[in-house]
Amino acid sequence: MENQNYTIAETYELPSKGLIYSEIPDFDPTVRIKSMTVYDDMFRQGVTTKAHEKMCELIDRALITKLPISAYDMCMGDYEFLLHKLRVVTYGPEYKMTVGCPHCGKIHETTINLDDLKVKEFDINEFRKLTDITLPVSHDVIELNVQTPRMLDTIEEQTQQFKKENPEIKYDPTFMFILKNSIKK
Repeated sequence: MENQNYTIAETYELPSKGLIYSEIPDFDPTVRIKSMTVYDDMFRQGVTTKAHEKMCELIDRALITKLPISAYDMCMGDYEFLLHKLRVVTYGPEYKMTVGCPHCGKIHETTINLDDLKVKEFDINEFRKLTDITLPVSHDVIELNVQTPRMLDTIEEQTQQFKKENPEIKYDPTFMFILKNSIKK
């Protein structure tokens, strides 16, 4: 019998099917993910300046199937999928919500089954339409980077550094760093 240090584990296929990681040969998009431990949950709740890095470390530790890439460098769709599945494997698919209406003040309670949410599968043609953009006047082609959790932490870090170095600037420079990090060439 296999020695296992987890209670629950499930197998899933990444929405990208690994196609987005063409530079990694033989990328297998099938992953097995285990439930979080109490230690993992305490780690998740700890203080950090890089929220995505912390969550990716948690995902990487929960993956029984080790991938040739960290969740920190995965496309956002695969990262969010794994984060979602980690929640399902750990706490179950039922998600209870209480929502207050800001207009009438009425409180609504409902439960959804997270396993019933639809996953949009990766389509390389649709992806190229979104990442290769031809400018209308110059007809130059701009190739966009695939957004990753690492990129989001970098944008946040650059934004905070800019604000620290330029306290007199009153606008939010976040969009400037989003653009800077989004353009590949």
